[in-house]
Formats: sequence, C-alpha cells, structure tokens
Amino acid sequence: MVRPLHPLLMGLVAYLVLLPSFLLLARIIGVPTSWQTVALVLIPVVFVMWALQNLFRLITRLDELDQKIQVEALTFAVVPITVLTFGYGFLEEFAGFPKVPMFAVWAMLALSRAVGLVIAYRRYR
Repeated sequence: MVRPLHPLLMGLVAYLVLLPSFLLLARIIGVPTSWQTVALVLIPVVFVMWALQNLFRLITRLDELDQKIQVEALTFAVVPITVLTFGYGFLEEFAGFPKVPMFAVWAMLALSRAVGLVIAYRRYR
C-alpha cells in the first residue's frame, strides 16, 4: 500500500515545504495585491491538485469494499464539517465571533476523515 501512496505523499510534502517558503517570499516582495504575489502564493496549490489527482487514481483502483470504506470516511468528514462551517460562518457574520482561516477548515476535514477511516475500517475488518 505504500507504493501507491508515494505520489500522493510526495505532492503533500511538496505543498507543506513550499507553502511557507512562498508565503515568506511573498511577504518579502511586498505588494500584496499584485498579480505576481497572487501567482507566487498559489504555486503550492498545484502540488495539492497533483496529490488529489493521485488520491482519486488510488481510490479508483481499490476494490469495492475499500472504495466503500473511503466513501464512508469522506461522508463522516464532510457532513459535520459542513454543518460546523455554516454554523460558525453565521456566528462570525452576525455575532461577532473571530474569523477562522480556511486552513483550519481543511485541517478539521482531514482530521475527521482520518477518524472516519478508523471507524469504517474497524466496522468492515
């Protein structure tokens, strides 16, 4: 299972390494509204897209049971995070709650998917 995960992990590691570098470089360049800064900051997203493409390829090559486990894990992640983000969005907008960066939403989604995978694997194995 490690071999098929290799391209996925490479993309995620590249993103995690490049993002802080590009953000620092964007701060050094300065002009936050310039198209060069926007392009520079979005370059690491290309590696996330590559990693997600490899994740999709990996999931389509799984057998039916493993695909079902993946779908259950994603459902376990998406449903509560959707409710939380909508609810907190209303609290930010109308109750003055502090803004939460989108990075936090992705982290919650990834964590809840991991929990969903553990639950689904235990159910079917």
